[in-house]
Amino acid sequence: HTADAYLPAPYPGKAAGPLEPPAVTQPTDTPPGDPDFRFRNEPTLDERALRRLVLDSGADILINHHPHVLQGFEGYNGKLIAHSLGNFIFDLYYPETFPTFVLTLEIEKDGIVGCTFTPAWIDDYIPQPAVGALGYEIMDRIADYSTAMNALIVIDRETNTARVHADRASVDSTRVDTVLDLALEERDGWWISAPSALPDHGDLAALSADPGLEVRWGREILWHGGFEDEGATFWDDNTSDEWLDEDRFHSGKRSLAVQRLSSANGQTGTDLEKHLPCDPAKAHSATGWLHAQNAAESRIMVRFYADRYSESPLSDTDLAPRFTGDCGWTEQWIDLVTPSNAVYFELRCGTEPPTSDTGLTWFDDLAMVEWEAWRPGADIPSPNNYRYVQIRSATEATIAQLTVTETIYGDPNTGIGSGDGPPRAAASLHAHPNPFNPRTTIHLALPWGGVADAWIAIHDLRGRQVALLHRGPLTGEKVALTWDGRNDRGRALSSGIYLVRAELDGRTVSAKITLVR
Repeated sequence: HTADAYLPAPYPGKAAGPLEPPAVTQPTDTPPGDPDFRFRNEPTLDERALRRLVLDSGADILINHHPHVLQGFEGYNGKLIAHSLGNFIFDLYYPETFPTFVLTLEIEKDGIVGCTFTPAWIDDYIPQPAVGALGYEIMDRIADYSTAMNALIVIDRETNTARVHADRASVDSTRVDTVLDLALEERDGWWISAPSALPDHGDLAALSADPGLEVRWGREILWHGGFEDEGATFWDDNTSDEWLDEDRFHSGKRSLAVQRLSSANGQTGTDLEKHLPCDPAKAHSATGWLHAQNAAESRIMVRFYADRYSESPLSDTDLAPRFTGDCGWTEQWIDLVTPSNAVYFELRCGTEPPTSDTGLTWFDDLAMVEWEAWRPGADIPSPNNYRYVQIRSATEATIAQLTVTETIYGDPNTGIGSGDGPPRAAASLHAHPNPFNPRTTIHLALPWGGVADAWIAIHDLRGRQVALLHRGPLTGEKVALTWDGRNDRGRALSSGIYLVRAELDGRTVSAKITLVR
């Protein structure tokens, strides 16, 4: 192990320096306190200069491996440098080393003609395919790491892979504007919105707001707050009182369920198996959803820590007042005060014994957002892995408009992963009208006469389910379902590209649809 692999650095990684790195003296200082070191998600300037020299000497591509964590790609004179593939089969137990990928080179007789990678997750020491939102998160972080080094990552959701381009100018792009109406509430002397997920048509490229308003944008650093079956088992649901429930969820296909009997002694809860890194120099917010039946003091908590193994948090903060009783899916969120020495965090979902019978609480769609600084608005280098935005006003206001500009790279007709295999050849799926406003009809052909288990849903381009159209058996050879452009909570979605996906007895078929408001 070389010392440079363990030098302290912000997480998930700062910009990797200028495109033409000067020669510098390699640092020789070592980090304090092995094993409580911080991994580096960007190469040093000397490392970049050395690897460029290899390409100048005639290599077609340079694939580096050793830092144990993912680093970005660099485009240099039309060639690629893969600065680190992370681990794949290795016995480290630090969560920074769990995300990884498999690199594929497309080679013809004249040389390398293409490069793609497929995301994976080292789950309990075993590499697993990373699909859905987890797979997208890994690919998107690599895109973010690579932006400052002139390499462009274009994600293909149909194949759950990403293509790496050494020349950004060779890739087509489209910019899409969306106007968001965000509700504001008074907190700590500001009128401020909840952390709001971006429209997810592409990569965040710019934000603009009315004079007097400030905005900020941030990364989601929790990795696996939706509890889906995506390749990671990251929550410590190790008792009979906690489980992943496939019958009740806010989005996707499952949530975390926690129960407590009235006869039980004290609270119970579920938290992460390990603390996750955060940057103490940045502000943070947490958000999540809960649903309760006969609950007692159910809550989502955020804890900050000074080191990765500590069981004594620097702070322990509930997202909202603890809930007792019954409620449907309810959002909770909080803007946090980050302690100056907080380099790790975790989220915990907990509940107390009810006064009688059994209390049940379901938790879903948790997120921990690490923010950039407040600004009037800005152009933002892309691709990136910014997922959330927030807006505030120093004067009283109950609603504010924010214009979000996103860039779609490559072919916008991308899709979600194809599940366990290709669809049956005889199945077909299409929508009419398409594009549509205000509604479209989804037509599904089942020439074999029906299926015992079907799941038909609408997804955004990040792979997140936004509307469930059907769950259960289907009979007959043709099915027609209508979608009115609203999510499962009845909220009208913004214009953009969506994907309708049908899972039919374990097989999948999908199609692109376009909503135009």
